[in-house]
Amino acid sequence: MKNFVEGFQRHSERIISCQIKLKGESLKVIQVYAPTSDYEDTEIEAFYEDLAKAMEMKGRGNIIIMGDFNAKIGTKKKEEDLECIGCHGIGERNERGQRLLDFAAENKLYITNTFYQEPKSRYWTWESPGQQYRNQIDFILSTDKSLFKNTEVITSIDVGSDHRMFLKTPGTAAKTRKTFEEQEVIKCLNEMSKNKAPGPDEITSDIIRIGGAPAISYLTKALNQILTLKEIPPSWKEAKIIILYKKGGPGDIANYRPISLLSHSYKIFTRLIQKRMERILDENQPRDQAGFRKAFSTNDHMHTLSQIIEKSNEYNLQLCLGFIDYEKAFDSVEHFAIFDPLRKININENYIQILENIYKNATARLHIDNLISEPFPNRGVRQGDPMSLKLFTAAIEETFKKKSELSNGINIDGEILTNLRFADDVALLTESTPLMEEQLNTLNIKNKEVGLKMHKRKTKFMKNYENDDTIQIENASIEKVQKYKYLVKSTCMKDLTKEKVDIRIRAGWSCFGRNREIFLDKNMPLSLKKQVYDQYILPTVTYGCQTWSLTKIIGNKLKVAQRAMERNFRN
Repeated sequence: MKNFVEGFQRHSERIISCQIKLKGESLKVIQVYAPTSDYEDTEIEAFYEDLAKAMEMKGRGNIIIMGDFNAKIGTKKKEEDLECIGCHGIGERNERGQRLLDFAAENKLYITNTFYQEPKSRYWTWESPGQQYRNQIDFILSTDKSLFKNTEVITSIDVGSDHRMFLKTPGTAAKTRKTFEEQEVIKCLNEMSKNKAPGPDEITSDIIRIGGAPAISYLTKALNQILTLKEIPPSWKEAKIIILYKKGGPGDIANYRPISLLSHSYKIFTRLIQKRMERILDENQPRDQAGFRKAFSTNDHMHTLSQIIEKSNEYNLQLCLGFIDYEKAFDSVEHFAIFDPLRKININENYIQILENIYKNATARLHIDNLISEPFPNRGVRQGDPMSLKLFTAAIEETFKKKSELSNGINIDGEILTNLRFADDVALLTESTPLMEEQLNTLNIKNKEVGLKMHKRKTKFMKNYENDDTIQIENASIEKVQKYKYLVKSTCMKDLTKEKVDIRIRAGWSCFGRNREIFLDKNMPLSLKKQVYDQYILPTVTYGCQTWSLTKIIGNKLKVAQRAMERNFRN
């Protein structure tokens, strides 16, 4: 470690600093011990003046200030519009806490302890003699909050003090390697589906596969040149849009679905960048967001919502749910709202600039038979781009961070849960209708700032108590419903397990009917019938079963349906 230390400095009897050089970047670490409340205000002001001077450093770099500030920040207040403090504090703020908050705001510092949600028992850092009082008075401040990804109080170590040791885990910036390797390109190529329509350059992934090692080598060199020079090929900036007929009258344009076709080499390039950015993108998403993340699925939120409804009814607690529908969310989000959050979470600037160059002046053309439209500008994230889903969730997370100043959610074991999200499928949770109206209107304002627009006619709410309260967004009434389909599952304030099971059984019989020729063919081997049943029928019947509240009657109903299907194909 000593090889990285550039120098120490004692600024006062309460402040010492150390300057470190890591990977070409400067980091100044300042250790402090602030005066207690017994000291005069003049002593406090002198301390913060010395601390401001200690923050001065040569050149650019980040600063970390840590120690015992003898100040109680407390919980963030609803009316506070401050970026320096998060929503996860404890207790009431005192005068010393307000002074620390003012200092952080003035010097653009983040009080990092307050940005990471933990059980309440893990927030306090100091305990009074006799264990009568517990407060959070030790803090770590930083000029860049993405330097850390969580806070952990160490309870297993006795440090011989009335303070508890706590650990800040460094955040991991997106790794920057100078070039792509051929093996990386091959892996991304193998992940792409075969027999897919080409983009504007008419080169598919199948053609690249046929080209073998020479094609891979040439493509890798070309992608590395783009990575280095940040010059985007014109064909990458253009999307080829075709329309596919769905159903209904062929004369109605609403019965057609537009498909955006992008260059396959472009998709390989963005897959490579995504793999390098993915970990830090996921680390900066809260548990509230389950969309397009490893180890998360729709079942997580479906089960959570079912449990919340069940427990609220069991303990007679008021619950109000709001379900937001956005108008073409992926196509309307502004580009600045995509890239600004990436910088805030410390994504490598080189990757951000490449993505900005891709989106800058990006266009699309509509192809219908032999007719091709004039190019028109693209909005939102690019359809068909492997990166788009991650970019969108990063953008919408920034919106919810701004909205979280209210934190009018429900209390679950000391933690406040305000929403459940799967990309743009959003469910808000509050304890009353007025709070839900406040949440919806606040979020509506924040959404507009980034180009998102609520579909007020399709946005709904429901509650488990009776009164005449209504909800309005910009003078538009939001409909109260008894049921709502959230994440392909019908949600209601009463137990709908029986109805859900009936729907799944009907869906199972529908699948059975579509495969009747297999199941009723007496010459078809029984082993093949069982394989089709296990891989096609059973998953259809049991979809979402993790969220069911099973009873003996419902279990028997499932057994009856299963035996009836088995009898059909065994006979």
